[in-house]
Amino acid sequence: MNNFREVIQKVSRGEKLSKDLTREEARQALEWIFEGQASQFQIGALFAALRMKGESAEETAGFVEVVRKRAKQLHSKLGDSLDIGDPYDGKVRSLHLTVPVALILAAAGVPVILHSTPETPVKKGVETQRVLEALGIQVVEDTDRLTEILEEEKIVFLPTEKLVPDFARLRPFREEFGLRPFTNHIEKIFNLAHAETQMVGIYHKPYLEPMGEALSLLGTHRIFVIQGVEGFTELFLSRKTLVFQIEQEERKSYFLEPAQYGFHGEEESMQGKGILEHAKRIHELLKRSTGPGRDLILWNAGVKLFWMKKASSIEEGIEWAKEILDSEKAYHKLEAFRNATQEKASSKKI
Repeated sequence: MNNFREVIQKVSRGEKLSKDLTREEARQALEWIFEGQASQFQIGALFAALRMKGESAEETAGFVEVVRKRAKQLHSKLGDSLDIGDPYDGKVRSLHLTVPVALILAAAGVPVILHSTPETPVKKGVETQRVLEALGIQVVEDTDRLTEILEEEKIVFLPTEKLVPDFARLRPFREEFGLRPFTNHIEKIFNLAHAETQMVGIYHKPYLEPMGEALSLLGTHRIFVIQGVEGFTELFLSRKTLVFQIEQEERKSYFLEPAQYGFHGEEESMQGKGILEHAKRIHELLKRSTGPGRDLILWNAGVKLFWMKKASSIEEGIEWAKEILDSEKAYHKLEAFRNATQEKASSKKI
């Protein structure tokens, strides 16, 4: 393609005539945007066209490759690590449980990478960074220090827009667009710490397989795309959850039914509650509080311990998650994580 106008023409000719961009064309389009060779009107047109058409796996992979090339990345010596990609626009109805589940996984020896950006459109709900900050975790931006935290504590948080300033400059367009553009999908899968396993949450079933295929094109070894609670990687407690898995070239879709493993109930409601209330509830659950939040944590952590090959079955994973939670190892992991981020933040100021 010779210019951005040709990009728009290819993807915006209507349901019958629109075509997907090739991986190379997607790379070129985003490069033009980052280099200032596309006008505000053209960027808006691309946002709208991709929203109507839906992004293909090739397009998604191409966009992500451009971001990775321009991003600050981590280079850890750890083995099989896990990148958790939840929607950056957060939750508005249910308890944010990614953090306590990640703490259990880290306490079990799984290196976990979390990431987000605050106040992301469209929902601007309760997202990971603000929850972590409310729990006392300080945001660290230096990649060497972030790598140290991951290697020492087996858990780290990456502030995405700080590590990818080019991507951050798209924020005004996202604010004005008013709908969920392709940027909301790709930011979940940048994988800036080169994790071998990625778990990604999606809202809508049509994105399930294309997201998995995009990650496969990008070289991820083990992939779980989850149509979970509010589009998160969180498995439902109230009903079965759809999962698309790719591992060693094998592709399979399946449902996970909590009742089959002894769990019944509803997701813990946080409708109308703010970040501090989410953090308070998470703190209570890490200190062995009861309620639906506890069952959700055990169900999700148990399955993910099995997926990460830390347990031979889901049942075994659930029992191990229960032991970690009841012994307060997950709570102690939070304390260690908090101390590590505060130490690294302090050392940066000296």
